[in-house]
Amino acid sequence: MDQVLKDNPSHSRSDVVVLIDADNTLWDTNAVYVAARQCLLDEIRSALGTQVCVQVRSRDLHAIDEAIYRLHKKRYLYPPRFLARAVALVLIGEDVQSAAKKSLRGSKVESELMSESEIAKRYTRSIEFSTPHLRRGVKTGMRLLRKSSCQRIVLTEGSVRRVQRLLDHYGFSVCVNHVQSLNKSREAFDDLSRSFGDRGAQLYIIGDSLERDIAPAKAASIRTVHFPGGFRPAQRCNVVPDYTINSFLAGVKIINFRE
Repeated sequence: MDQVLKDNPSHSRSDVVVLIDADNTLWDTNAVYVAARQCLLDEIRSALGTQVCVQVRSRDLHAIDEAIYRLHKKRYLYPPRFLARAVALVLIGEDVQSAAKKSLRGSKVESELMSESEIAKRYTRSIEFSTPHLRRGVKTGMRLLRKSSCQRIVLTEGSVRRVQRLLDHYGFSVCVNHVQSLNKSREAFDDLSRSFGDRGAQLYIIGDSLERDIAPAKAASIRTVHFPGGFRPAQRCNVVPDYTINSFLAGVKIINFRE
């Protein structure tokens, strides 16, 4: 688990640890991905020209992305060339699930005008260097967390460098103890729970995803605070969080009150 340690001038103690999901919890990453996928689609559609026989919409792009995620061992960290490959296959008539499977097996649409690697690079750069909008209550909530005595750990399944850049941009770097890259699984949260639990700490997580944040954390006996976001997975998760909030600040207040 890669991490970037940050010196924090505020005092923190080990009996309360707050795990904060970065993407779609602190900021609206979903909007960034929607825009990046649309640009990728436009590039591929233009490159394929007369080979295109199907209209692909934003919700189709989301379905393609999720189909690859569920098949690839790296989940949402899968290489974007597979997305470019699958989108091209759907544009020429493949169904979403078939396109996702074929893209992972190496099938691709031949076109002199389409450079899969270049399209994937531009897609990655557009996400890496974007600045998504903060979600409701984040600015005040992060400042309040800084004043609290708990430890603050920001989690990401993506690039630590990108998350650190955004924390610096919004002035939140001084509000957290460190940023950690984590494959959000039951096992990963179990490791965190044991690591801090052995020191007598109570862990909380604030996250937007029932499937990737709340369910595995709750299975690891971490108290869960659900902050629903714009991302909606195709498969519904029925786990019940300990708390559901409509602003990040509300979640911070719950933790501070219980602390």
